[in-house]
Amino acid sequence: MNELTPLMAQYRDIKSQYADCILLFRVGDFYETFYDDAIEISSLLNIALTTRDKHKPNPIPLAGVPFHAADTYVGRLLASGKRVAVCDQVEDPATAKGLVRREVVEVLTPGTALSAQLLSDQEDSYCLAVHADGTQAGLALIDVSTGELLCGEAELGDVHHLVQGKRVRELVHAPAVDPAWLEAVRETVGRPWAYALSAEDFMRERAAEALSEQFGGEAPALSACEAVAAGALLRHCMRLRGGRLPQVVGVERFAAARFMAMDGETIANLELFEPLRGGRAEATLVRTIDRTLTPMGGRTIQHWVQKPLCSVAAIDERAEAVERLYADAERHERTLRALKGIADVQRLAARVAARKAAPRELHALRESLEKVPSLRAALAQAGAALLEREAAMLGEHEGLCVRIAAAIVAEPPPHLREGGVIRRGFDADLDELIDESEGAKAWIAGLERREREATGIASLKVGYNKVFGYYIEVSRANMAGVPEHYLQKQTLVSAQRYYTQELKEKEDFILEAEERRVAREQDVFDRLCADVGDAAATIQRTAGAVGRLDAIQSLAATARAHGYRRPIVDDSRAIEIVGGRHAVLERVTADAFVPNDLSLDPERRQFALITGPNMSGKSTFLRQTAIIVLLAQIGSFVPAERARIGWVDQIFTRVGASDRLSRGESTFLVEMNETAYILAHMTDRSLVLLDEIGRGTSTYDGLSIAWAVTEYLLEGERARPRTLFATHFHELTQLRSSYPRLLNLKITIREWEGGIVFLRKIVPGTSDRSFGLHAARVAGVPETVLKRAAEVLESLELRRELIAGGLDAGGRRVQFDLFGAGPPPATREAGDEAARAAVEALSAFDLERATPMAAFDLVRRLKERLS
Repeated sequence: MNELTPLMAQYRDIKSQYADCILLFRVGDFYETFYDDAIEISSLLNIALTTRDKHKPNPIPLAGVPFHAADTYVGRLLASGKRVAVCDQVEDPATAKGLVRREVVEVLTPGTALSAQLLSDQEDSYCLAVHADGTQAGLALIDVSTGELLCGEAELGDVHHLVQGKRVRELVHAPAVDPAWLEAVRETVGRPWAYALSAEDFMRERAAEALSEQFGGEAPALSACEAVAAGALLRHCMRLRGGRLPQVVGVERFAAARFMAMDGETIANLELFEPLRGGRAEATLVRTIDRTLTPMGGRTIQHWVQKPLCSVAAIDERAEAVERLYADAERHERTLRALKGIADVQRLAARVAARKAAPRELHALRESLEKVPSLRAALAQAGAALLEREAAMLGEHEGLCVRIAAAIVAEPPPHLREGGVIRRGFDADLDELIDESEGAKAWIAGLERREREATGIASLKVGYNKVFGYYIEVSRANMAGVPEHYLQKQTLVSAQRYYTQELKEKEDFILEAEERRVAREQDVFDRLCADVGDAAATIQRTAGAVGRLDAIQSLAATARAHGYRRPIVDDSRAIEIVGGRHAVLERVTADAFVPNDLSLDPERRQFALITGPNMSGKSTFLRQTAIIVLLAQIGSFVPAERARIGWVDQIFTRVGASDRLSRGESTFLVEMNETAYILAHMTDRSLVLLDEIGRGTSTYDGLSIAWAVTEYLLEGERARPRTLFATHFHELTQLRSSYPRLLNLKITIREWEGGIVFLRKIVPGTSDRSFGLHAARVAGVPETVLKRAAEVLESLELRRELIAGGLDAGGRRVQFDLFGAGPPPATREAGDEAARAAVEALSAFDLERATPMAAFDLVRRLKERLS
């Protein structure tokens, strides 16, 4: 075994303390990794794997990344679920006596990163802790980049409602937790990386200690379950950050207001945040309505879409604020001017308070806070209670801004390592160090002139480099004139470098003064960061108000740009939409979008059954209805000429299905699971969207299930939700005679030159054909296949029409057998096939029990088919 060098011994010692992390070990201009870490990151990052001490018997695997590009590589490691310990050189290698001292300065995990380069401006970066206790669960959610801490408690099966829409990057839990329940929670929040903490972290006493350390004597009032989750989460973050989190100044509750519930399937099906099946990135609702100018505003829009309101008063208040800016273009323009240039105050303040900020970030924080008064002035006497209340919450930061402006130079350097950040005149001790250093530098600046005059060597130069320090350089041609008190320092090909005792003393003095100057600047900068930390609560309130005001103006801008109208939201259960459009599709499609109307009322028209051809727009109509309802309940205007929405407590969707082979679930099982969930959780105030229930199994099983589900929803045994059901089972339209609250709607088409034209218009009525062959032709199925399919369809439809509703000799219903007789040979003429089908239909028809009208209809259909 090779004997370890001092460097590798240092590495092994530090790595032993962070065995569960990838250790990035700073060596010069690179972060190096060794042993298993090197092998792992070379694979994950696709970088070269080499060796250290390659000529020794046991070379050490080595892989490294450039220091200046580390954030890019760290981001990829975190995205792979790795924890990363960053070990930096904490002293200058040029002045270090022996081995450079190194320490881990930061531990990063997928959900606790602070660096701006590792975060998206428009998205939160959450870490979630869950604690199960009996039938209850406590949840705590933190974004260390903003200081937001949320807590809540729910029954184990209702946890999804608290965190709906939250895209969590990391989940921590106790070692002993039910795996199935944990997996269900992960599924709800986007399947983040999950890590088990120690059981000790979830002990009540330890959790209480963490809360006390973070909040002192002002620990928030939480239930026992919430307190354990919050304490465990804080302890986890404190370990990573090396102490309390100054940016976390309070706790909010998950369920501070009632909001519309949506499960993960609904959020995905409506394409609120991400397009389905890898579609266009801009084809999401959030991207459509987000015209914010600040990162806080972008995240606020996301929050509102995640949790639409259920309070009519709160919805009206927000919509009134949107309307004020919508109607007052001049005020809106002033608001836009005030918002432009406001940086991410929330994250900047958090980084500054956590002592992770660079000088330029403190400078950017000041510049942003200085814009707040103009935003407040733009909204003065706006005439909307919400606008005026949010403007009042913007706060006053003049004193802090003046202090930062007095301290930080106008164009600060990117880091503190070499000083030059703090203005002269701000700190007397620093000024003294600057004077001493600059006095010595002035002496050196005049040295070249003095030495040239003293020696008579006109080409003599005084220079400096980081390796050799200050020197006097004389060319070889002039070495005869070098004074005796010059001491040799470095030999070059064409010159000799010297120093004098006085120059050496001045150099030592300058280096010592520079070191003390940089240290003093660091102290002053830390005091400024502490000032920001003391004002963190106020700054976070300001950031929140800026975000909400930006979100309001974004909704106003979207309404003006796209022709949206303010809806009426009330306590009724009606949904009345005139000229409704799909907010996303109308923006990304090249064709003119066809508006449609809808009128639902559980007392008169509870259930809309929609039939029509494939690709005609049934699914679009379902989704646009849900999006209009959702927009109305976030306080937005909506894409419609007119809308009245009786508020909805939950949107359920069963739109499309696919196999989930990894969990052993077929398409049909997925479909039935989703349907069962809807039927078990819906209420009278829910909106249910069903698209093609039953298509994942055989025709008659599917029809039977779709029929029974429709009756269950209409009969109101559990509830009477407002429902839109798009289907190809045209038999369901017959239910209108038994259920007056069922409304039959169809998509209009026009047959033209052997094909069809989709008119995209929804009108009352029923469609008796699906035009599947047309969809197949559009998809490019060969004409020979289509021709044969048409022949078989002709035969099957005739049998189906003639047999449906007949009774056999025993009085039992005849079930149409799709394949019992088998299709005729492909070589037969279509007329022979139709005749054969007619004979079979006549044989199955029960004349004894059929009505005269049914017999007449039989003869009429046979004549039509055979002719």
